[in-house]
Amino acid sequence: MLRVRAQVLPGSRIEIQDPNLPDGATVEVTVSLPSKPKKTLAQVMRECPPSDTPQAVESWERYEQLLQEEREAWDH
Repeated sequence: MLRVRAQVLPGSRIEIQDPNLPDGATVEVTVSLPSKPKKTLAQVMRECPPSDTPQAVESWERYEQLLQEEREAWDH
């Protein structure tokens, strides 16, 4: 069994060279793309800008103001 990493060349081509591969032989090739690394929660949080939520307001007064505006929106 031969396991190699290859770079995809222009034209979506892959070239594999190995001295153990005899000319004219039929071989089976399996190609898999590496999975994208999973993001940590901290990375996700940094990518999402804060919004007007209790965690993002500058003061308790501003939070209560936003809460009151939300309640008033329910009545309309």
